[in-house]
Amino acid sequence: MYYFALAVACLGNVYDARAGIAWHVSYLSNVYFFLENAAQPGRWGGSVAHLWSLAVEEQFYLVWPWIILFGPRRWLPAIVLGAIAFAPLFRLVVTAATGNDITPILPFGCLDSLGLGGYLAMTLDPGFKSHPHVRPIGASALWIGVLLFAAHQAVADTGWWLLFRIVTFDLAVAFLAAWLVAWAAQGVGGLAGRVLELGPLRYLGTISYGIYIYHLMLPDLLSRVAHRLGYPELLAPLGNQTLRFLFFYSAVTVAVAAISWHCFEGPINRLRNRFEYR
Repeated sequence: MYYFALAVACLGNVYDARAGIAWHVSYLSNVYFFLENAAQPGRWGGSVAHLWSLAVEEQFYLVWPWIILFGPRRWLPAIVLGAIAFAPLFRLVVTAATGNDITPILPFGCLDSLGLGGYLAMTLDPGFKSHPHVRPIGASALWIGVLLFAAHQAVADTGWWLLFRIVTFDLAVAFLAAWLVAWAAQGVGGLAGRVLELGPLRYLGTISYGIYIYHLMLPDLLSRVAHRLGYPELLAPLGNQTLRFLFFYSAVTVAVAAISWHCFEGPINRLRNRFEYR
């Protein structure tokens, strides 16, 4: 589906899709955007800017399995904790040295988020239950995330304070996300659990990958389609970043993602039922 969306973006001439197509196809969008921002600060990504996160994800998947397979099992927690500590340092040094404020989209700049995910998996693995470096992720992670985020929000967005914000933001979100996923993995009861079990929310979860892939492309794509059909002002009443804009494109994105799921992704995913996994 990723390549299908890229093909649609290129055919529709979505902003910055064609220019970086070789990078996007290779799952190197984050490197391309980093270089683009270095050449022209603030002018990177366009309507495919969100592809950086999918690139980081694939880059992680190319490396992490080999570490699990060939690294000594007793060292894995230390490797993960080292990766978590390394990421803020990487963002600090590289951003200070280059002045490039999107250092966090590089793979080493995301290791705290990725590492906390790996650490969370270890806390749920019985094989690490007695390991001295593996402890359940509890309320302390929540409060670390809250305090880091509060500090991030409290400081100015200029000078060295901007560097502080770049270093701390991803770490704050990573701790909050790790706590949230750990909490959800234990089972959510009460009113929150009943709300999260609602059919419409579960359905949104099913099509969420499509929602993410398409959401940033659609405003530019639909504007170009309207112009091509001879109605250049058709979507003008929506404005830009208004509530009307938000509600319209949210609805369109969900509709497109649903169609994509039922007509494209779902049939492909069902092919796995033909194979027996042991």
